[in-house]
Amino acid sequence: MDTIHTRAAEIGHALHGNHLPADTLLDKSWWERHALAWLTADPAVKTRILRFIDLYPTLSSPATLLRHLREYLPDDTSRLPAPLVAAIRLVDTPLATPRAVAAVTDAAIRRIARTFIAGATPAEAGGAIDRLLREECACTVDLLGEATLTDAEGEAALARYRELLGYLVATRATGDPTPEISVKPTSLLATFDPAAPVRSSADARVRLRPLFRQAMESGARINVDMESFVYRDLTLATFTDLLEEDEFARFDSGGIAFQAYLEDAEEKLEELIGWIARRDVPVRIRLVKGAYWDQELAVADSHGWPLPVRIDKEATDAAFERMTHRLMTCDAPVNIAVATHNVRSAAWALAVAESARLPRERYEFQTLYGMGDDLRRRLVAYGAPVRVYAPVGELTCGIAYLVRRLLENSANESFLRHAAEGMTAEEATRPPSPVASPPRPRPLAEVERRRTFRNEPTAPLHRPDEREAMEKAIARVENLLGRAVDPVIGGA
Repeated sequence: MDTIHTRAAEIGHALHGNHLPADTLLDKSWWERHALAWLTADPAVKTRILRFIDLYPTLSSPATLLRHLREYLPDDTSRLPAPLVAAIRLVDTPLATPRAVAAVTDAAIRRIARTFIAGATPAEAGGAIDRLLREECACTVDLLGEATLTDAEGEAALARYRELLGYLVATRATGDPTPEISVKPTSLLATFDPAAPVRSSADARVRLRPLFRQAMESGARINVDMESFVYRDLTLATFTDLLEEDEFARFDSGGIAFQAYLEDAEEKLEELIGWIARRDVPVRIRLVKGAYWDQELAVADSHGWPLPVRIDKEATDAAFERMTHRLMTCDAPVNIAVATHNVRSAAWALAVAESARLPRERYEFQTLYGMGDDLRRRLVAYGAPVRVYAPVGELTCGIAYLVRRLLENSANESFLRHAAEGMTAEEATRPPSPVASPPRPRPLAEVERRRTFRNEPTAPLHRPDEREAMEKAIARVENLLGRAVDPVIGGA
């Protein structure tokens, strides 16, 4: 391991020091750095801007938009992105009709969104995909939108995924020889419910089969995305159940995302590696650190559940390195996509791949569209295979994604934020040093135990032991049904 650490430091310095052409206003890296500048300069301004962006799709009339623009955005425009400044300056001029302000604001929000979203439709995103291909980067394309509330919405989402995959396959002659899409099960099924895993897996596979069949027949790759923790086990079960079916038993272009920031991630990874070894057909694992950290804390707090994520960012980075090493050196037919914007994490993966003599076709790096462009270019210059996760969809569907990306970019511990602030090579390549016992926020239930009255935590039915306990309790109650029970009033 010491040799790998030494080599990772050498590679990290090379990645950090690679000379790149200076950015211009037309480069996404310029917008990325300036977006970070205005988000991190003032937390209060950041909160107000993100709240406005989050609210934006609900502002149904120009007059409503104008009123909210005045209420939410600050008077001091020195730290705001230029597109929003134009909208704010228009508010207090004679030209400030609601319709004019709405048009300028809409253009501003869309300009910011397009930093992170490749296009509204596959065809519109084609230009961005072609540009990345010219820069020697492949793509995995995702459709924005996570929640599906009806069967009709699920069927419509399936049709859009199939159209997307068909478009990528049809245009690959001049582009990516291995087109790939990423699929969220929650976007395909309204009843993707962790409390009913057997039924949910069966129903989700009905929607996934046509996509996997289309990918198999066209030589494309398909990746299943991982979302919030409550869906983790169900998503894994659905993926493995599908690939165990006879039709897909030899399909070798399927993949699944895996989150390193979860406390039990390494234990679950061993289970997945064991399954891949038994199946003995290649599976791609996209190793990510995780994008729902703030949400996981809020959900655990509101329900009174134990926190599923690591609190210490360095602990997540260290786990990510251990899991990268495990995946690159295991005997199972695992292909790994190392999803990171962190120079140290990328350098570590390259050092491990070099040490393990891992063939180039067994691994790649992945970055998010509009994020980490400098590292992406440096990895390409280094000779590493790179794929960009490119979301496609209408702005209304993309607002939640946009806010999550802005929050992720501007978080206090974000590597991209520190890089934008001028991180040195030594800082960028330093091995993670987890805090021995990081302070953990107390879930709401623990706070309430100090009071006379407390709410009982919601049953976490996404956990197998909780479901088993619930099933036993229901069985006991069923044995009591049909009895006459007299009321007790005043003790009599």
